[in-house]
Amino acid sequence: MNWKKIISDLVAAKLTQKEIAKRIGVTQSAISQILSGKKSAQKGFRYEPGQRLIALYKSYGGDNHLIWPELATASAPPSRPTPTRGCEAA
Repeated sequence: MNWKKIISDLVAAKLTQKEIAKRIGVTQSAISQILSGKKSAQKGFRYEPGQRLIALYKSYGGDNHLIWPELATASAPPSRPTPTRGCEAA
């Protein structure tokens, strides 16, 4: 897992480090360490917070290929476009 990229995407979606930490059950310091690239922080990331981070990431429209890179292929289909207001599928 690329925790740093996942967290960076959530920060880009306007979540703060503190909000992310609270939602997944870790400290803001742990989030900061991952974002700063500390290998020990990434390796020490536990299963439960990781699962909660994945769920949070998906709730913000995260890319499954970032979560499971082994699914990515050279011929992967393009991302599904987001429906515009009033044009949602029935």
